[in-house]
Amino acid sequence: MKKVVVALGLAAMLVGCEEKNDRTVASLCGEWEFVKDPTTKLAVSDAAFASAKWEEVEVPHDWAISGPFNPASGGGTGKLPWRGVGWYRRTFNLTDAEFARVKAGGSLWLEFDGVMASPKVYLNGKLAGGWDYGYMSFRVDAAPFVKAGENSLAVRADTRSHNSRWYPGAGIYRAVRLVSAPAVHVVPGSVFVTTPTVKKGSATVHVEWTARNPLPSTDVQACIRLRDAAGRVVCSHATPVRRMGPSSDVKNEISFAVPNPKLWDVDSPNLYTAEVAVRAGHEVDVETVRFGIRTFEFTADDGFHLNGRRVQLNGVDL
Repeated sequence: MKKVVVALGLAAMLVGCEEKNDRTVASLCGEWEFVKDPTTKLAVSDAAFASAKWEEVEVPHDWAISGPFNPASGGGTGKLPWRGVGWYRRTFNLTDAEFARVKAGGSLWLEFDGVMASPKVYLNGKLAGGWDYGYMSFRVDAAPFVKAGENSLAVRADTRSHNSRWYPGAGIYRAVRLVSAPAVHVVPGSVFVTTPTVKKGSATVHVEWTARNPLPSTDVQACIRLRDAAGRVVCSHATPVRRMGPSSDVKNEISFAVPNPKLWDVDSPNLYTAEVAVRAGHEVDVETVRFGIRTFEFTADDGFHLNGRRVQLNGVDL
């Protein structure tokens, strides 16, 4: 992965920083069906899968929270029947234009904020991906498996191998989204913001991100916008147009000064939003991250300091 570093001041030329985002996000929280699989042998390809008695649900959903309680099971996990296998299914549609964008190299992925546990994700009857855990969010590349029109989505959750000292839940317990983005895009989760220098009247903000190009060599430009809590643009910076090689990821970073920043503090939790926009041709993809500008340190003889003053930390990590 190549790395590109750009250092810009406030007087940088603002090219390509217009308001635009060709990334779309669609909620898939409604119109699900659910069935428990006591045999643990149900499969997408089985005739029984289509004929099973499914329950209409919305996610977030927990198949075990409604009980019944089992007096003989462990008290730490609530005596609820959370161990087992459950299936979820629903459909979603892609227009001809949306499918054409995917076929032309556009990105399409499914975002799961939490599935308990060890989920496997099937698209149109084929295994598209999954995750070997229950507490973390994950993404599945949907582009190779979708078609124009109606698409079937199924998720298998299996909690039998999960261990817990508290009630962990069972099923799709957080939101699900379908995200469509241009071919050249900001890699999801790659934007990382730090504030290495904070002085009276000024702060340095450092932004890192990774751009992905699955196509042949392409001209790409990035723009970083910083918004305050009210949504006002505090500053914007554009990078020069660069050539990205075919099927490549390029890590970038940029530092710039923010005058008179509003610091994040315990009693005044001021937040900013960094918008990283990547343009290739007529399409723009934008990823956003909220962050606070502040300093902190743990001193050897005076405890925790926030923004230059001592702050007493109370409580216990249990």
